[in-house]
Amino acid sequence: MRTPLAPPAAAYTGGLATDTADISWQAPTAVLLSAAYPPGIPNHNWGATATAATNIGHQALLSAARYLAAGAIDLIEQPDLLDAMKQEFKDRTEGITWASMVPTAVSRRCTSRRARRRLLR
Repeated sequence: MRTPLAPPAAAYTGGLATDTADISWQAPTAVLLSAAYPPGIPNHNWGATATAATNIGHQALLSAARYLAAGAIDLIEQPDLLDAMKQEFKDRTEGITWASMVPTAVSRRCTSRRARRRLLR
């Protein structure tokens, strides 16, 4: 059963700072999170940055690599799952026009329609 898209909870205090917004309207997108610093340290803080050079950061990197590899293997071994993801993306975005906040001149230099179409095959 498909989960409807909904706004964040009322207690939402912010989230990740990523550049996936434009990409997620062009191709199915998933976000992987891996604990890489101690709880209570805010994102974009020197403490989070410093943790990357510790054993905690190294273990997080290795875990994230394993998760990504396992996900890729699942999609390779289960092409029906990949097809279902593509279809869900198509169904959810049908009739929706995404207007990027990135200026068109910049966007054209960074990507092309042909490249985006290849992602959806």
